[in-house]
Amino acid sequence: TDPCRCCPWASALACLASIACGSALAQAGAPWIDVHVHLIGGPPQRLDYGAAIGVALAAMNESGVRTAVVMPPPQVKANAMHDWREFAALLKRQPGRFAFLGGGGSLNILLHEAAKSHQIDAAQRAEFERVAQEILSAGAAGFGEIAAHHLSLQHEHPYEWAPPDHPLLLLLADIAARNDAVIDLHLDLVPRDAGPPPRLQATNPAVLRENRAAFERLLAHNRRARIVWAHAGSDPLGNWTWSLSRQLLAAHPNLYMSVRLPGRMPVKPGAAGGFMPHFIVGPGGDLGVVGHEDEG
Repeated sequence: TDPCRCCPWASALACLASIACGSALAQAGAPWIDVHVHLIGGPPQRLDYGAAIGVALAAMNESGVRTAVVMPPPQVKANAMHDWREFAALLKRQPGRFAFLGGGGSLNILLHEAAKSHQIDAAQRAEFERVAQEILSAGAAGFGEIAAHHLSLQHEHPYEWAPPDHPLLLLLADIAARNDAVIDLHLDLVPRDAGPPPRLQATNPAVLRENRAAFERLLAHNRRARIVWAHAGSDPLGNWTWSLSRQLLAAHPNLYMSVRLPGRMPVKPGAAGGFMPHFIVGPGGDLGVVGHEDEG
């Protein structure tokens, strides 16, 4: 694997080229980067992000994670929880240990509200750009987690869909390119119209719309916009294959993929809070691992 294609972060966030070597890296004391982390605040309202950061730091120290990139999950208006404001200042108290992305609780909501209509106006574009610039001004490395297509995995988990080439996503690509920022994109790929798998039929549309062509239009729109396709290795539809990955990486030099091993693990335990990381170190289920995101 070309290390420069694994991780588009600044040079301080060096790429982990082989996730299978994570256990050996941790044992040898070699630092690595977790590029996709969601914080979970502690009780009573899951808003104690300071405690969650403490849990994350303990697990990072245990597992050899030098730096973690924290971002809010992709939210829609009906389940809005938090965005970068709730944790950015707290992360800055740990210099060198964290970077952050913003927009999962703001830009993503604006995108999905706009996607309900076939048209957007100048005011919507201006507000979207204003929020994006505010995120960058706060010190974010980019935008995330943004969802163009996110399957619902349970009744409390919303189905999210917007065309990957929606005008607001094209605008975000231009903003990212101008500011040397990244976009962390969740896209459950649908190469052709199809129904969801049986286990997901109750919470998703009867027909999932094809989105590969629009995704490639997004990638081609601005080649200087670095787009990280999140969750490689954990595709609920089974469409994200090795062959497809090679095709898209060869065709789009601004495409990157972050890796998540398949399966489920509980969130890293902590009575005061927790976090949902992206990569694992060591065998699944081992209590010493950092863990990976459990979207269930």
